Amino acid sequence: MSLVFVFRDNVNNSTAHQKVSLSDAVIPTNECVANLGALTWVCILVAAIFWILRAVKVMYHLFQFWDIKQFFNTALKIDDVSTDI
Repeated sequence: MSLVFVFRDNVNNSTAHQKVSLSDAVIPTNECVANLGALTWVCILVAAIFWILRAVKVMYHLFQFWDIKQFFNTALKIDDVSTDI
């Protein structure tokens, strides 16, 4: 319904010379969320779970990297300058 107004498909005399604003083209958030279907919510949930697990995996790898770096520095007494890491 907003697109019809934005592109002036239905022009009546009262809106013929009014400038279209951004608020005329964008629907409110609560209306947008109310129009989302079950499949969309499932896709959003799956995507959110994927990115949360991805962030956990990145944090895990960063801690592994830090542990390996500490092992090289303390046990093997190899400085950071000596390694190509």
